[in-house]
Amino acid sequence: MGLRELTMNTKFLMIQGTGSQVGKSFIVAGLCRLLKKSGVNVVPFKSQNMALNSYATEEGHEMGRAQAMQAMAAGVKPSSTMNPILLKPASGGQFQVVVLGQSIGNMDPKLYSEKKDSMMRVVRSSLDKLKNEFDLIIIEGAGSPAEINLAEQDIVNMAIARETGSPVVIVADIDRGGAFASICGTLDLLALGDRGRVKGFIINKFRGDTDLLKPGLDFLENKTGLPVFGVVPRIDVVIGDEDALCLEQRKQIIKADVRLAVPRLPHISNTTDFQPFDLLDNVALDFIQGPGQIQKADAIIIPGTKSTIADLTWLRETGLAQEIVELAMSGVPVIGICGGLQILGTRVVDRSAVDGGGERSVEGLGLLPVRTELGESKVVKQVKSVIVEGEKILGTQSIGCRISGYEIHVGVTTCHGPAQIFTRAEDGRPNGWISEELSVAGCYMHGIFDDNAVRTSFLQHLSNKETDQNIVFAQLDLSAEIDKVSDVLEASLNIKGLLEVAGSDWQGRHEEVVR
Repeated sequence: MGLRELTMNTKFLMIQGTGSQVGKSFIVAGLCRLLKKSGVNVVPFKSQNMALNSYATEEGHEMGRAQAMQAMAAGVKPSSTMNPILLKPASGGQFQVVVLGQSIGNMDPKLYSEKKDSMMRVVRSSLDKLKNEFDLIIIEGAGSPAEINLAEQDIVNMAIARETGSPVVIVADIDRGGAFASICGTLDLLALGDRGRVKGFIINKFRGDTDLLKPGLDFLENKTGLPVFGVVPRIDVVIGDEDALCLEQRKQIIKADVRLAVPRLPHISNTTDFQPFDLLDNVALDFIQGPGQIQKADAIIIPGTKSTIADLTWLRETGLAQEIVELAMSGVPVIGICGGLQILGTRVVDRSAVDGGGERSVEGLGLLPVRTELGESKVVKQVKSVIVEGEKILGTQSIGCRISGYEIHVGVTTCHGPAQIFTRAEDGRPNGWISEELSVAGCYMHGIFDDNAVRTSFLQHLSNKETDQNIVFAQLDLSAEIDKVSDVLEASLNIKGLLEVAGSDWQGRHEEVVR
């Protein structure tokens, strides 16, 4: 498998979609890995990403988790230039604006729209840097390019295609139905000049015999005059979702060896902390929204949040706060990650009103003797930590495990009562605590369950509480998961055709994919 030498000029290929969650990030990741294996100097790019799942780079910059994963697929170090603008939904109808990895504060849509020109300058500068380093830039759009109410403020879809002269391929999700109508409707709503940039389509998430789809594909090609580059089957992989919307599409497991409960907070963030569990057919991961749904849990994990105080209020209003406290008192293990750690403490103080709603001081769940002072400064960094204590929650085999992850949070948390250090960062500071009395712990480390040893010890400890059986839990290999996507795309898509529209030539194991 190999690629003929690219010309000296950087080439572009843009992957847009008929809507959100159609699989744009999935397609870009698979293409990046496939081309990287072929020796192409390729990089992903998304000018603006609206997502709650973010990643901390080595430089301490924040970027979209999906673009970080795509960079890894391409074999390059994740950089905020690959996702120069990140919008993170916050409370009160606002979102936090992260530019080149640094937060510049919260804005409402109107205020942000007034900054379009300055944001576009940031996008152009990032593209210029990437053009100097890479031969092929695969650009991901956002949502749909046919959102006519957003066209004036567009800096992520057709505006970027025009800026770069990039050909566009539109992805549609056939699993949710209406794929052909959504493709035709998208084309019809595009301006004539932008319509000419579209070079073809990818049908994604297909189940069944593709021969049965052929009449529909023929109709689409005849109607639009554009090719379908292939039909990608639906596959189960764990490569990192952009936001909490993906929780709607999770598989449900009724009979499981271990059942974990996660409160689905209104401002939940970094749900990728839980994706390693989605790989396992014998682990149920239940995202709960009300009382009575949590009683059968073997453990409770309180996730990160973009608004700690607002989500604390929600927990109390729904009755979940009382249930979590009662279950913790009865011996059910409870773990909080990032904002979840803050929620477990005795008090959260917001003197700078960074959480929205003005200056406030609210009680936490009181399950850990820690207190958090929110502030305007934000911690964003990759971290290596060691599990110091936690046998009663994570199991014996977790003690001493050295884990790699990242911290992204506002606020300083201090311990003021009887507790032990749960996790300690390599710089010597504690970044997690565990109760001396209860099976309750919290830490600032995102990615703690990405570690195979820690995750396996945790699950085996929970399963062994009821039985002496040594239950086997699958291991996670992100690179292998990306390879699965790459292999499926190579078998499903006309890669030669895709690269030809980008101005490149392809010689692969399959000269042309036959539908």
